[in-house]
Amino acid sequence: MPTAALAMLLLSQGLLAQSPAADSGTAALKVAQRYAEAFMGGDPETVTQLSDATMQGAMGPAAVQQTVAALVAQSGAFISSAEGWRESDVQGYKRFRVALTFEKQVLDVRVVIDANDKVAGVSFIEHLEPETGEIKVPGVEHAFLVGEGADGLPGSLLLPTGHGPFAAVVLVHGSGPNDRDGTLGPNKILRDIAYGLAEHGIASLRYDKRSLVNTQSLAAHGGDMTVEHEVVLDAQAAVRLLREHRQVNASKVFVAGHSLGGAMVPRIARMSPAPEGVVSLAGLPSRSLR
Repeated sequence: MPTAALAMLLLSQGLLAQSPAADSGTAALKVAQRYAEAFMGGDPETVTQLSDATMQGAMGPAAVQQTVAALVAQSGAFISSAEGWRESDVQGYKRFRVALTFEKQVLDVRVVIDANDKVAGVSFIEHLEPETGEIKVPGVEHAFLVGEGADGLPGSLLLPTGHGPFAAVVLVHGSGPNDRDGTLGPNKILRDIAYGLAEHGIASLRYDKRSLVNTQSLAAHGGDMTVEHEVVLDAQAAVRLLREHRQVNASKVFVAGHSLGGAMVPRIARMSPAPEGVVSLAGLPSRSLR
């Protein structure tokens, strides 16, 4: 595979992130901004200076030049970059977005920063405006770990206003490395469902997917990895842990899966402990399409 094609593949999948990170907010944002400007401004020396060792090897001057050429061929001439903003923290990494305006469209460059304020990953993705204003949470949201220790997945337990114990729903993601909110472009599918459930007095648990925050545990299975390891076992653990929570009615725990998660809910329903019921959202059809 040509260098440019390989670089674009890695960039589009966000696979160039290697080292752990700690929080250093403002300094990291400045690094992300400088990196984006240097990358698009034809300054490979600054790109190299701001990168960790892995990124220096993956995105040398030739690869940067080829990647920019591919972006320009797709989106037209590069015009300008906007002020960056902090998107999220994933497994210690700090992720920032910087909007890039081209002749034909606006794209975001996502820059991942490590503990030493070095760039550990980069991807060019669909543009997303940062949220403005405060979104009112319809209840109380608590940090929740699905699993144990380093193998656990960080999540959010949303309890409605009022007195429990509440009926509760485990929200299961679709395919791909999704966060707990099911973020897709400007939409946060699972968060919106969770908020809607809370408004009707129903608790919910959503969590970051294993393929987003704990890829090492999946890689450990090698060629034997299946959808059980990626989706089903974590949903089973979430059901079990949710039943143990004092504010949840253990006899009223359900699972709602979206897309791939919706296709997996019959399998989740057969596992022990089984939920009281399942909901498939845009999952596989229950009948033949013929």
